[in-house]
Amino acid sequence: MKLKQFLDSLNNEQLIDRLNLALDGAELGIWDWDLRDDSVQFDRRWCQMLGLDAEQTAMELGTWESRVHPDDIAQCYADIQAHLAGETHSYENIHRMRHENGEWIYILDRGRISGWDEDGKAIRFTGTHFDCTATERAKRVIDQQRELLADMVRNLPTGVAMFDTRGTYLAASDAWLRLFDLGPDPTELTGRTPAALGAALPPQWFEAQVQALRGESLSGDEDLITLPDGSRRYFRWSMRPWQASSEDIGGILVTCEDVTAHTEARRSSESEARLAALGLMAGGVAHELNTPLQTLMVHAEMIADELDALGDREVDAELAVIERYNDAVIQTTDRIASIVEALRTVSRHHPGDPLMPVDPRELANQQLDLCGARFRAERVRLTIDGIGVGDATILARPADVSQVLINLLNNALDAVHGRADAWVQLSVSREGDTCTFCVVDSGTGIPSEHIDQLMTPFFTTKKLGEGSGLGLSLAKSLAERMGGELAYVASAPNTTFELRLSCSSGDSPQ
Repeated sequence: MKLKQFLDSLNNEQLIDRLNLALDGAELGIWDWDLRDDSVQFDRRWCQMLGLDAEQTAMELGTWESRVHPDDIAQCYADIQAHLAGETHSYENIHRMRHENGEWIYILDRGRISGWDEDGKAIRFTGTHFDCTATERAKRVIDQQRELLADMVRNLPTGVAMFDTRGTYLAASDAWLRLFDLGPDPTELTGRTPAALGAALPPQWFEAQVQALRGESLSGDEDLITLPDGSRRYFRWSMRPWQASSEDIGGILVTCEDVTAHTEARRSSESEARLAALGLMAGGVAHELNTPLQTLMVHAEMIADELDALGDREVDAELAVIERYNDAVIQTTDRIASIVEALRTVSRHHPGDPLMPVDPRELANQQLDLCGARFRAERVRLTIDGIGVGDATILARPADVSQVLINLLNNALDAVHGRADAWVQLSVSREGDTCTFCVVDSGTGIPSEHIDQLMTPFFTTKKLGEGSGLGLSLAKSLAERMGGELAYVASAPNTTFELRLSCSSGDSPQ
């Protein structure tokens, strides 16, 4: 009301001055089109916007029309006619116009019917021009960058999808479309949920989605996932939130890659390395079993002979001899059972099994059963020391620990056999919450130039044909899957490897 009172107090000249000030501040040019004769009045600002001199500019429709970009003129007239026909509340169009310097500028053109004849027919059309070149160019740069990004995403070899907070698709790569059988066009996904498309995300990801929307980042290296077609594949995936602003989460970004071929190849290589390590023990284990079996046969025959002689000799003395032979049979049977249990432990390999409490001393002693014969055959002294571990237990997979220790012991034996006074020691100790298996041999260490590559797949210092180069790589992987680590101790005077695992219970050694 105060504004109206203020305007009413002004005379026409003052009103015009105020209007010009407002138009200058808003950087708006005015045009007034007489629809009867196509004459148009362009004000000073309209002309300056195009680099024209208002005094020399023809006040006719052709002045505007001749400067509109040929690709834009048809849409301009279509929007004008829509307003003149009463289809729109006002006219609005963004089009390019040629500046006097030859450049194309973007104009936001707005207008309305401002006069009618006695029959109600529109006779005047008035509006404004606004130079929106900077804004339009910025928008086009953003659009180009968005299109470039979309093209890059679409052509990524990895499956990538972007979702909003409601779980509806915003974008997806071609690889994602192929993985989840969603058709060739990612634009058909926009605004729809995976479930609505009949291709729900794997159940394993449901909880991950909730956590990601809370701001967490999650991932998996080799998850077995069931796809919409029922097939099961191994995937490496990640899921993290994306920010709509500095504070708000806009949704989640998911990446996934089918690593089935890689996983199966790696597991095949690991199986070969595992079999290679077991193969080195095979001859020794066969000897370990044959020797006690022969002992059993001999003592069984001796017991049978003694039983046959009972009628001719003093019974008490004969029973004492039989009891001695029977004790030997029991000890030998226990020895065979120990060897068989050690073999069962190292062969019971299930990567997905949970970690379980294990006695580290028992695992260490089993290695003597498994590897002792090979060491004796090579005339290398093998000693086991579990005193330093006390009553602690470790959280581990027994088969995996045995596999790591067998690999380290085999490597140590290969390194020192043939040397004078060769020896290898396996010890177990505990410090705080860590239990350490330490394999030391009489060698003087590994050349410094090889240390960084020691646990790299297919790296080996052995002669051609004597090693696959996968042993230490597999051992390192097994250790890490149990939450532990395998390390070479370069500072030790002799060649030393340590397998470090977490303790779950038990008292520290006194």
